[in-house]
Amino acid sequence: MEIGEKNIGGADQAVRALIGALLVCGFFFGWFIPLWNYVILDYAALALGIILLLTALFRTCCLYSLLGINTGKATAKKAAAKKGRKR
Repeated sequence: MEIGEKNIGGADQAVRALIGALLVCGFFFGWFIPLWNYVILDYAALALGIILLLTALFRTCCLYSLLGINTGKATAKKAAAKKGRKR
């Protein structure tokens, strides 16, 4: 599996988009202020939310590529067919 190849399936994409949107909204609406008193954690939540939204948008996760994980069924079949042709 190559880095940059689509490796996120539909359910994974939806979960990433939902959690990412909640983290970004939580930063802007101040939902995390009662949970912790450290500003750095607010910005960490914002950064994680943006990363999750971007991976959901592009359907590519670099960590999944490094670990060889592919949650997309159609792309998994294409990758298996590609490996078969290389031999």
